[in-house]
Amino acid sequence: MKLKIEFNDDGIVYDVMDSVFVGLLNRALISATQESDFSHPDDIRMQAQVAEACKVLIAYYSDPNE
Repeated sequence: MKLKIEFNDDGIVYDVMDSVFVGLLNRALISATQESDFSHPDDIRMQAQVAEACKVLIAYYSDPNE
């Protein structure tokens, strides 16, 4: 069986990809903020940087009307 899907508007595909990407970023943000297994200061600092980077990307890729 072969299934072929065609869209007349590429914007729909990009919207779906953006929403999936934002969802993955949200999961990464939750993971970065809840993991407290790190004891080394460099690891703790890196997790904080990852969390901040996720916040910036979420703000960039999220729809401001939501």
